[in-house]
Amino acid sequence: MRILFFACDPGGANTVLPLVAPLRERGHEVRLFGKGVAMGRFREAGYDPLPIDSELPDPDLAGVQRFLQRERPAFVCTGTSAEDATEKFLWKAADSLGIRSFAILDQWINYGIRFSPWGVSRCAAYEAAPEHPFLPTRIIVMDDFARDEMVSAGIAGPGRILALGQPYFETLLRRRDLLPAVSQLRESLGVDEEFVVTFVSEPLSQDYGEDPEVGTFWGFSERTIFRSFRTALLAAAQRQRKKTRLLIKRHPRESADSFADLLQGSPWVTVCADFFADPMETIHISDLVCGMSSMMLIEAAIVGRPILSMLVGLRRESPFVLDRRGLIASARSESEIERRLDCALAGESIGLGGFEVKKNPVDAIVKEMEKMLS
Repeated sequence: MRILFFACDPGGANTVLPLVAPLRERGHEVRLFGKGVAMGRFREAGYDPLPIDSELPDPDLAGVQRFLQRERPAFVCTGTSAEDATEKFLWKAADSLGIRSFAILDQWINYGIRFSPWGVSRCAAYEAAPEHPFLPTRIIVMDDFARDEMVSAGIAGPGRILALGQPYFETLLRRRDLLPAVSQLRESLGVDEEFVVTFVSEPLSQDYGEDPEVGTFWGFSERTIFRSFRTALLAAAQRQRKKTRLLIKRHPRESADSFADLLQGSPWVTVCADFFADPMETIHISDLVCGMSSMMLIEAAIVGRPILSMLVGLRRESPFVLDRRGLIASARSESEIERRLDCALAGESIGLGGFEVKKNPVDAIVKEMEKMLS
């Protein structure tokens, strides 16, 4: 069977990539289309993706219908994007042509808006009138918790949402077991034998249209959180007299100067801005991974690394799934950030020794896909 894959955002690319090789090995023809940041992810994985922009420079339903009629796939499988609507039109067009489709979620956040007429920059419009006219044949989610939250939110019925797991998590665990020792990897990446803290940013101001200095939708922005974090880290490192290396991991969609005016270190803290190592390698060498609700925080928890989620100023339900599930509370104040950094720098546990995820998601998704194709 011919199966068409598409992704635009990095999270979407990560979810569909692990399915390509197994499906080809089982004799299916895979057509891998991409757009934006996903194109780079596909190439990094050794594939030669097809740019959907050349086929659909300005996608709309009629154009995507014609595209699918030319491609003639038996199945469509996609990620979900923050802003781009190509996936939504692919599901709608596939349905109109009698083609089955899967959308695979990468994260426990923004469930409903992924299937609405809006992107995340229009969250307020979505919340004022939530509707979900763009639905694939099946929505594949990470676990039962995600499925239950989506059903409770009225996004779709339980029969449309399958808790089969997230394919990229399987890749993470396999890669973790193949990585060299921390000391060896630190040496190869030029990171000294210090306490290594990684700050994982997210393009909140860009995605939600926030004022980067104060935040609006969530009550904070990447800059307000980083400012609180930096202040707390400088104080904690000095108090603990602990030489610390701070690595900044920008999101692929963030500009190079996102934190340029906030990067001053101290005698105890050396700042490495724009640390471009592979995310899994960065997690592996880090003594602590910090951020807001980024997927990279969840990835660190899955592979057993200590994490610190910071949501100072939050004024709505937590976007961080481990916080919502009561597994590890996000820090809601600068004093709490400082307290936890003190504990981490002193070698004490700050909670959560690992986050269990569904096993064998790739096999489960491939079997479900083939069952629907038969």
